[in-house]
Amino acid sequence: MNIGKNIRKIREDNGLSQEQLGKMFFVTRQTVSNWENEKSYPDLNTIIKLSDTFGISLDKLLKEDPEMVNTISEAAVSGEKWTKLRRVLLTSACVLVSAAVIAGAVWGAVWHNRKVKLETHFNEAVSELGFGMTSDGVYCRSEGGTEYTIPNQKMPSYWDLSLNFHADFVYGSFEQDDKTYEITYSGADICGLTVRDNGRNEDNKYIELYTDGTPVKPGAETDKYYSAVAERVAEVISVCSDTYGKVYM
Repeated sequence: MNIGKNIRKIREDNGLSQEQLGKMFFVTRQTVSNWENEKSYPDLNTIIKLSDTFGISLDKLLKEDPEMVNTISEAAVSGEKWTKLRRVLLTSACVLVSAAVIAGAVWGAVWHNRKVKLETHFNEAVSELGFGMTSDGVYCRSEGGTEYTIPNQKMPSYWDLSLNFHADFVYGSFEQDDKTYEITYSGADICGLTVRDNGRNEDNKYIELYTDGTPVKPGAETDKYYSAVAERVAEVISVCSDTYGKVYM
């Protein structure tokens, strides 16, 4: 006896037509006929409902039907595997979320501490060095005819993933022979000197210098714009370097 014959016996023992049985399990009369004639099997959920509805154990309902037993076993194994997979995925997701929360909290604490230290040190240093805020929003101080300038620094935002100022520069500029000379110092081994013409409509010249004031690429063109102010530029670089070391951590 197989499941098809069992379904027919259950139906007949309960005085039901194929159409009536089909309505009980939301299938057509033809579907019930296919079950009974072994043309198709009911799905696992329907088999369980048949067992529950008519009080027949699954063992008895599936007796001597190895194909259906194998089908149910495979479905059970697949269901168990899917359950395990969902459990693993859920656990992994929880671990990832927890790790992200912890990492965010740690980064937030590190970022905040660094922000407080950087900005506090910067503000105290520019004040001690005699820099004052200008209407342009930068810090400025004049010494010996040279104007030293520092940007108004703020720690980058939390989402920039940075633990330092974006533009840690010190500028020193002075005028001589109808030209403006501006040194840009960033703490590196090489700094820049920009020479601007004051009213002669000449192009700006940019010269790279080592921190001792020596040109990186000496030559006639460099000497033309630099030799007359070399000593003063070296002094300005020295002041910029000293200021940089005191202002930036």
